[in-house]
Amino acid sequence: MVKSKIDFTKGNITKKLILFALPFLLSSLLQAIYNITDIFIVSRYIGSEGVAAANCGGQIMNIAIKIATGLSMGGTVIIGQYMGAKDSEGVKKSISSFLLVIAIVGMLFALGIIIFALPILKLINTDASIIVSAAEFLKIYGVGIFFLFGYNSIFAIFKGIGNSKVTLIFVGISTIINFLLDLLFVVILDFGIKGAAWSTTIAIIACFILSLVYFWKEKDSFYIEEKLSMPQIALFVKTLKIGIPSAIQQSIFGISMIFMAAFINKYGLAATAAVEIGSKIDNLVLLPIQALGAATTAVVAQNIGAKKEERVRKNLHSTLIIMMFIASIAFVVVWLFAESMLSIFINDKDVIANGVIYIKTVAFNYYLLSLLLSFNAIAIGSGNTIFPLITTIINGFLFRIPLALFFENIMGMGLNGLFVGLGFANIGGVIAGFLYYKLGFWKKSL
Repeated sequence: MVKSKIDFTKGNITKKLILFALPFLLSSLLQAIYNITDIFIVSRYIGSEGVAAANCGGQIMNIAIKIATGLSMGGTVIIGQYMGAKDSEGVKKSISSFLLVIAIVGMLFALGIIIFALPILKLINTDASIIVSAAEFLKIYGVGIFFLFGYNSIFAIFKGIGNSKVTLIFVGISTIINFLLDLLFVVILDFGIKGAAWSTTIAIIACFILSLVYFWKEKDSFYIEEKLSMPQIALFVKTLKIGIPSAIQQSIFGISMIFMAAFINKYGLAATAAVEIGSKIDNLVLLPIQALGAATTAVVAQNIGAKKEERVRKNLHSTLIIMMFIASIAFVVVWLFAESMLSIFINDKDVIANGVIYIKTVAFNYYLLSLLLSFNAIAIGSGNTIFPLITTIINGFLFRIPLALFFENIMGMGLNGLFVGLGFANIGGVIAGFLYYKLGFWKKSL
């Protein structure tokens, strides 16, 4: 009998969705605090140059995080579908195959970042005054990449069986470790940007070790006895088939954002720092929407596995209503308090002025992202990660970059025009997602 899980194939789906999403929300909130802690201490004790260096290195790291998240999505979907079908052998074998995929990709990505940090930073127009410190930041952070892939895989496994509390617990522990180490390395020992990087890296490694120990302690929940099953070629391929498109989808978004970073970096350190701080605030207010999107994927996966079409529809309707309500609140908050929120982090007037425009402009994306994540969750939960990949390409390269360049150059809006591209990039994906759902392509997995 599987312990500590939620069965989404019966009962009140809205109630279960909210209960399942709450740990995701809280863990995401802790991750945001994790990031905000870094940027607050860096901005206060290192200054705008430190913030800009962290932003440039962070753009590259975001791709690694998104690839880990994308591959983990493949594991969650497969495990969730076997859970919905009550197939214990499938659950056990899929976990072994999934972990092998994560280990291989995580190691390759970590080595790539450490070796090619400086050339990558040059490609994104990193300011010469900060490129050395940005490279140091990136290389140190690269050490933790393998472990980041590792703990994401463990969280994905628990998520697949309906347990979202594990992520909350270990991200909470990691956040506390990161904060304490930031105080030690940056504030007390004055290690600068390298201190911030080591704080995060050590916290990532600790999170992986602790979650791995807990996973093995709870192995009975996954039908695992004394040791993991041998990876199955068919499940290895299936994991890649679902995980790779999702990882590419996530990384394409990151790549399009690197293009945007290159466009923004040419406007100077104030612009770069403004986007770094503004994006942290933006990510914070988006947490409830993203948590619901993550929860919806697992709900859909189980109901697809159980062949319950109507519950998939009810899940989407509940998700959209809640997301739109949250988006409206978030929109009002950032428009009213943008300057005050930015002032918490930095006193530089140019950074704050750019940041206010950035936050208010991208706030329109809250509604678009709510729709996009809802439709993508239906596709991913049904095992189709190709469609979200298509919407990401549409958003990134047919809307985000072209819109940004159009408003920056043709409309003469400069930096503000780049922010417009960021705020309205998801329009194309939303239209495609609506058509995907209404035309019933997701039902092919039923």
